[in-house]
Amino acid sequence: MVGFIYLINEDNVLWSYNAGFVRYVSITPDGEYIVAGKTPHGTNNGQDDENTIYLFNKNGKLLMSYNVKGKIREKSISISPNGNIVVGTWVDENKDNVMDPMDTGYIYFFDSGGLKWKYHTNEGIHSTSVDFNGKYIVAGGTHGSIYLFNNNGDTLWNYKLQRLITVSIDSYGKYIVVGSLFDIYLFDNQKILEILKEKDNGTLEISSNLPNAKIYIDGKYSGLTPKTIKLPPGTYEITLKKEGYSDYKTILTINGGETKNLNVNLKPVVAETTNTPNTKEEKVSVGTNTNKDNNNLLFIIMGLLITGGVVGGIYYAKKKA
Repeated sequence: MVGFIYLINEDNVLWSYNAGFVRYVSITPDGEYIVAGKTPHGTNNGQDDENTIYLFNKNGKLLMSYNVKGKIREKSISISPNGNIVVGTWVDENKDNVMDPMDTGYIYFFDSGGLKWKYHTNEGIHSTSVDFNGKYIVAGGTHGSIYLFNNNGDTLWNYKLQRLITVSIDSYGKYIVVGSLFDIYLFDNQKILEILKEKDNGTLEISSNLPNAKIYIDGKYSGLTPKTIKLPPGTYEITLKKEGYSDYKTILTINGGETKNLNVNLKPVVAETTNTPNTKEEKVSVGTNTNKDNNNLLFIIMGLLITGGVVGGIYYAKKKA
């Protein structure tokens, strides 16, 4: 079957593209990107090459085409202003063109590099939405499930309603609105994410034998003891400091939902004592302790005089004889 995609301004057809049976299209607010979905009409799912996503720029250049598994639904194509694309599909497992519990589906996410991730669901997907920056993706399933993903494909949360019809997320990713067969729901996405993050955190209760010791976690000041601190799962260096006491350090691993108690006994700093040699010079004054020396000198002189006299007397006697 021949089918065309057209881009039209107020007066003219700017370009057209023969893509086959194109059923659904979407365009960014600034008109920079156009996405289109080709899917078969009828009771079968069609071949893989019959379910195709096309991405064009405003000049009609084909930037990407990709074959997806399952039918593309009317509200299942979304595109962010930067060209990120979300596509949901419905795989009619019974080939009866009726949504039933046996059906499955896929959620595809494309960025500028092509397909980034896909997610297989146990229900068809017939509504998707993406925020302004392509950070959050929400999808609605045929059995009433709401799925929220980040742009890495991580499932952030999901919720089950009755007979979901359509989903939409605001430009900032803060609120999600959901229309069902009976009601309209508004979800505070940021609040939900905060609650889930808090739930996934671990708890560290720190105390010390002396209050008001400073707590540092990975080198960052975190308050005074005693204190209860919420931490994401991970391994941390815990340091306690108090003036006049030795620092305390330890490594702790905190798991999600876990509470750990750390009670620290800080010890006083012990002053170091060192034996320093006595370098004081002893000053000796002249004449100090010299009486003994003088007496010895006197005896030597007297001895010399006596000896000399004796020797001289002997010499004189010999000469006279």
